[in-house]
Amino acid sequence: ENENENEEQVQSIKVKKEFESRVMIKKEIDDEQLPRCKYCDKIFSKKALPAHQINCFESTRQAIIADPNAEYTIESIVGHKIQNGKNYFKIRWLGWTPNWDSWEPEEHLTTCTAMVEEYLSKKRRKTK
Repeated sequence: ENENENEEQVQSIKVKKEFESRVMIKKEIDDEQLPRCKYCDKIFSKKALPAHQINCFESTRQAIIADPNAEYTIESIVGHKIQNGKNYFKIRWLGWTPNWDSWEPEEHLTTCTAMVEEYLSKKRRKTK
């Protein structure tokens, strides 16, 4: 009988530890404490994230290099600068995280001139 009590206590401790572990994981997720990859926005453990981000960045970079003629959809224009007399626009790409935003010269944006004009118009209104 004493052996059964000990076994029940051991089981109880195991269940309690497993429950506490699950509660901690849920708490981290609820508190959004688990880190996200800055390239694909997936959640990883703090230990696994650095290696994943290196691989994620490199594989995405290689895919872009492999098809330099691929066209990507612009989600929005998020910035503007003039460099050496040329207009550059910071582009947020549809389906990509902000870490993949890029500065593009105006001449690369021939398929979205209305979006460029709208951005510049809004910018002018803000400065008045």
